[in-house]
Amino acid sequence: DASALFAAFTYVVPGMPMIYTGQPSGNHHRLAFFEKDLIDRVENAPQHEMYKQFNELRAANFALWSNEIGAPMVRLNADNDKVFTCVRHAICPKTGKANTVVAVMNMSPEEQAVNVELGEHIGEYNCICGKTMTVEATQAFTLQPWQYVILSKKNDNAQAKIGFNFSLYETKRLFMKNERHANSEKCAIVLTKSSVSLNGNIKFKSAVNQPLVSVES
Repeated sequence: DASALFAAFTYVVPGMPMIYTGQPSGNHHRLAFFEKDLIDRVENAPQHEMYKQFNELRAANFALWSNEIGAPMVRLNADNDKVFTCVRHAICPKTGKANTVVAVMNMSPEEQAVNVELGEHIGEYNCICGKTMTVEATQAFTLQPWQYVILSKKNDNAQAKIGFNFSLYETKRLFMKNERHANSEKCAIVLTKSSVSLNGNIKFKSAVNQPLVSVES
């Protein structure tokens, strides 16, 4: 079943991963667009824990984030074209801390062996499977059909917390279009706390040219 691999793929490549209605609940039928439809909820669906794991991975590794904070994706050299390999490496401009995430994915229904050139991205990594491993400059992997390995470098993201705690960097400004105003003026999102949870002091404003979201320290 390749569904888990391609779900993981959306969390590794640049952009915002999308979770559609019913996916974490194990729904297996296409929902009707224009009529009321019910989700087939599967008790203890493995997709629930899977997406929770992916969300925790993304929250803890700012290299996987979107926009200016996240890192570009760089393909790694490998000797098997049926295996997708990449690295995303970012350095926080404020703290100088680095964050590195490596992905190795078997895009085929057969077992694959691959040698991946990691270059400077050697060291100790945490695997999404819960294990740790030492990555060499040229690292060998043997992957089962549709298997994926996602590695985050140890101690890179010490300031980030697993779960729904997001490490945000002070005075980082992002801009978004405020569609509620006819003149489409831009509103700033101002992040002014180095680490904030969803239970933190968050204020919402909507006036034009005022911070749309302000997180105070």
